[in-house]
Amino acid sequence: MITITSKQTPVKLLLRGELIKNVKLTKTQLTVYLNDGMPHYLIANEYRFLEEEVKEWVKSYKPSQERLEREFRDNKGRSLEEYVTEDSILSILRITKDQFINLKKNGLPFQHVGEKDFYHVQDILDFYRKGDHVVKQVLKNLLMPLVEKVPADVPILIVDGSYNFNNATAGTGVIIVRNRETAAG
Repeated sequence: MITITSKQTPVKLLLRGELIKNVKLTKTQLTVYLNDGMPHYLIANEYRFLEEEVKEWVKSYKPSQERLEREFRDNKGRSLEEYVTEDSILSILRITKDQFINLKKNGLPFQHVGEKDFYHVQDILDFYRKGDHVVKQVLKNLLMPLVEKVPADVPILIVDGSYNFNNATAGTGVIIVRNRETAAG
C-alpha cells in the first residue's frame, strides 16, 4: 500500500501592510501598482494579496503608457501637452520619413516616454538654430580621426579663420573639444 502525504504550506492572503513589508514596497508604489492592474482580491472591502502572485507580477511590470504620458515632465517642467508627435514634426519641418530618421540619428531632440517618442518644436528649432548638429557631425566624421592618438583627457583647441571677400571682413572661430564628445564654440 502506498501512502501519499502532502505537507503544503497553506495559502495565506496578505493585508496591505503585510504585502508592503514582505515585498518591500512603498504605499505609493502599491497604489500605483493597483491602478496598473496588480493582482489582488477585494474581500470585505479590504484588499488582500497572494505574495507569490504579486512578486511574479512585479517582475514583469511595465507602467501603462497612459500613466507615463499623464505624469511626464521634462527637465524644464513641461508636460506632454506642449509636445507633438512624429507626424506633426514631419509636417512642420516639411521633410520625408527617411530625412527624419537621419535627423534623429544626428541628434534631433526628443523625449522617449514609454513606447513613444515626442518632440518639442522649440527645442528642435533651438537645436538647429545653434548649429549643434553640424558641430557634432564635424567632430565625429572629420576631427576625431585626426586626434585618435591624443589622450582623451587632453582638451583639443581648434581655431578656424574665415574671410568674406564681399565686405572684406575676417572672422575666427574657436572650438574646444572635451572628452571627444562635447564641444563649445
